[in-house]
Amino acid sequence: MARTNSAGRVESRRHYQPFGDTYEAPSDDIGYTGHKYDNDSGLSYMQARYYDPVIGRFYSNDPVDFLGHVQHGNPTMGFNRYAYAYNNPYKYKDPTGKIPLLIPVIMFVAKEIAAEAASQATGGATDFLSTRRMATKGAKKLYLTYTKTNKRTGEVYSGRTSGTGDPMEILKKRDGNHHKNKDGFGPAEPDKVSENKDAIRGREQRKKSLTNYGQKI
Repeated sequence: MARTNSAGRVESRRHYQPFGDTYEAPSDDIGYTGHKYDNDSGLSYMQARYYDPVIGRFYSNDPVDFLGHVQHGNPTMGFNRYAYAYNNPYKYKDPTGKIPLLIPVIMFVAKEIAAEAASQATGGATDFLSTRRMATKGAKKLYLTYTKTNKRTGEVYSGRTSGTGDPMEILKKRDGNHHKNKDGFGPAEPDKVSENKDAIRGREQRKKSLTNYGQKI
C-alpha cells in the first residue's frame, strides 16, 4: 500500500500479507484496505467491527445475517459470520465490515481453457479468457503465480513469474528452463494472474506458507 501527498508523490509504502498482517512493524495509522489500525490491540477497525489480520477473522459476528447476504446477491456457501471477505481477500474486500465487495484488479487463471469455457454458466469462466484478450490488446505487464508438483513425492512447489502478452505463454516460457524440472517436478500449472505485483507476491507467500503446513488453496 502506498501513501501519496496532494501532488500524487509517494511518501511511504507498507506491504501486507493477503489477510492484512504486515511485514513491517505495526503502526497506529491508516493501513490494510484503508482501515485504522490499533497498535495496542493489534486489530483493525473496519467501521462495523474489529478485525484481526493475524488470524483473518472478525472479533464479532457479521451484523448482516444470512438472509441479508442472499438479498445482496452474495455467495453464501460455507457462510461464516466471522470470516473476512469470504476467506478470499484476493477476490473480495470488506470496506464496511458488513458486506464484502469484489476487487476488480484480480483475474483468475484456469488450469485448462476448456474447463473454464465449460464453467461459463457458473460465472467462473470469463476471467481467464478476458485476461488473455486484455494481454493481447494492451501488452501490459502481468504477474502470475503457479505450482509444480513432483508426482513421485507429492511435493508441491509454488512460484511466481511475470511478463507481457498471453499469460499462458509467459508461464510456458518460464517453465521451459525451470530449475525444478531436473528434480522430477511436472509442468507448471497456472494459479492466478494480476497486473498488481504486490497482490501476486502476497499470493505466492501465502501458498508457500500453507504448503508448509500441508494445506491447499
